[in-house]
Amino acid sequence: MKAQHKTRKHRATVEWDGRYWVAIPDSGGVTQARRLDQIPARVAEVLRLVTGEQVEASEIDLDISYDEELDHLAAQLRDRRADLEAQERELAEVT
Repeated sequence: MKAQHKTRKHRATVEWDGRYWVAIPDSGGVTQARRLDQIPARVAEVLRLVTGEQVEASEIDLDISYDEELDHLAAQLRDRRADLEAQERELAEVT
């Protein structure tokens, strides 16, 4: 019978402070990043320093908090990006 290894998921609370995304891992420490997509790798690095464990970014669950204004801005940016992608597809077809 083969033993199964269950990966422990770590958690981090993430908030926008108006300039940076600030993450506080459940095991201690704190880190920040300009972009949200940078947070998992930064949290993994902090967890390695705090716990001594080799932690992969994919093992981290993020609890992200943000206000309605940021949510509205994100929705606007997603809409603009969708419009640009549609224009890019149209130009590719015409070309």
